[in-house]
Amino acid sequence: MLPVAHENIKDHRKQKSFSGYIRLSYLGSQGSGKGFYLLRNALDEVWQKNKNVELNIFFHVTSPSPYMRIHDRYSYDHLGEIMENTDVLVVPSIWLETFGYPVPEALSCGVPVIVSGTVGARDIIPEGCGIIIDDMNSHRLAEVIAGLTADGLSRMNRAILEKYEVLTIERMNDQLMARCYSGGTGL
Repeated sequence: MLPVAHENIKDHRKQKSFSGYIRLSYLGSQGSGKGFYLLRNALDEVWQKNKNVELNIFFHVTSPSPYMRIHDRYSYDHLGEIMENTDVLVVPSIWLETFGYPVPEALSCGVPVIVSGTVGARDIIPEGCGIIIDDMNSHRLAEVIAGLTADGLSRMNRAILEKYEVLTIERMNDQLMARCYSGGTGL
């Protein structure tokens, strides 16, 4: 396997501080295949019991839930600020995803991730750096989100600092050159 990168992924990992208030971010579209409605159902369930969560989304919805913080579409120029204000990135895709950049973008900033088992980028998440939910549904996701704590998020952040190797575009190019042109094992 050879993961991919883009020029805006840099090593911005740092130790983050967490409180009992959980700031989730979702960078996908409003489409059902990306899991937005599954996430919304999960957070509706969590919100009924505990109002210590917020969800940052980057598109407009007609009937936002009280925990939603709606922002305009983002560009890569804003990614650092978004990740600074994110405790956990959620990628709840229902359909099969080939790879996708949000997971490495979050990890490269020290942000833990929650992903469905259908997300191809699950393969680059080192043990302890995030949560992978196989056979994801809204109730399982609600349980995971409800179980998030400041201590647990701190442990995941430390694991990212210790275990995750940020794949920059330069490192990806070096790996491609080594595998394709230097007698490597090939792709």
